[in-house]
Amino acid sequence: TLQLLDRMSVVGLPAGLLVANDRKDSRLKKLIHRVRGAPSVPLLVTRCDARDFPNLAWADGTLVRFDRVLCDVPCSGDGTVRKAKGLLQRWHPRAGLGYHQTQLDILLRGLEQLAPGGILAYSTCALGPVECEAVVASALWRFRGAVQTLPIDVPGLRLQAGLTEWKVPSMATPASPSQVDAQTEGMLYAQWEDVNDDDKKSGRLQRSMFPPMAYAATCASAR
Repeated sequence: TLQLLDRMSVVGLPAGLLVANDRKDSRLKKLIHRVRGAPSVPLLVTRCDARDFPNLAWADGTLVRFDRVLCDVPCSGDGTVRKAKGLLQRWHPRAGLGYHQTQLDILLRGLEQLAPGGILAYSTCALGPVECEAVVASALWRFRGAVQTLPIDVPGLRLQAGLTEWKVPSMATPASPSQVDAQTEGMLYAQWEDVNDDDKKSGRLQRSMFPPMAYAATCASAR
């Protein structure tokens, strides 16, 4: 948030308005404390569940729509194993399943808040496709024809194309990395139709976790 404020204030007085939202009161208090001494801060702080971010309106009743939206979503954090002590030992193949729906709901709400021609950035600290490619692919499917991906060009940053195929772990997949062996391959699903009834009934596995090619032809919308 502070970096975004700095970018908005590169030349002269700040232009525009930055809305920062978080569910955690402690993080918002730290943010407010750090910007309180600034002479001019175009910052509006809100505290709510991003999945239900409210519609803001101008004085004339016109809904506020944002030119830029950053969705920095909660995640398993498995992309931070190099610096997060003990995370690798606690990791398991199902780690990202519990975050997927929340991530997708936040992304969808962010897209609803975007002005025509605006840009949204989806951000996680995760590496697994269920938390990354699957979330973006499902949102693109739901908003098909209205949104598109854009190429990223950051000097000095090495990039790799996202996955187009992946498998989703069964709820029976071993929780410990030491228990994963050749038999684990049989506990991975390539498409929703392969998921057994027990995993479907559990509610932990959803169509939107799979590559879009695995459900686009068999359903009107990802669920």
